[in-house]
Amino acid sequence: KAKNLKAIEVIADYFKNINFNEPYILAPDKGALERAKKLGEIMNCEYGYFEKYRDRISGAIKIEEIDINFKNRDVIIIDDIISTGGTIATTAKIVKEKGARRIIVTCTHALLIKDALEKIKNAGVDEIIATDTVENEFSKITVAPLIARELC
Repeated sequence: KAKNLKAIEVIADYFKNINFNEPYILAPDKGALERAKKLGEIMNCEYGYFEKYRDRISGAIKIEEIDINFKNRDVIIIDDIISTGGTIATTAKIVKEKGARRIIVTCTHALLIKDALEKIKNAGVDEIIATDTVENEFSKITVAPLIARELC
């Protein structure tokens, strides 16, 4: 049998030890809203999402913003996978322009292919924190306890 495990618990445990200034948990699209909601509930802070549209021909991403004041707030953008970084970069740029104090990106699987890292950093992201499902310099959260618990 296969099981679909969710890393939100171990991600939340990691963030519990960090001091944030009025944190806001942001999903870059509606598909990641459940993750943002769960993390927001665990951290007892606001959460929401941007609406994302992708042009079928060009592949260009358009983000419809929500009316939230991000000024001087720490924003945690959460998603399941970061591949090319386009959605995260677009989201981060909007949040930065709206005055976010600090932008942290977190995900389960940080693939970061091609120039994804450069795109994300150029968009104003201060830190990327991922699980160790894909080993890289951003793998700061281990999923080992989660997997071990499910195997028992």
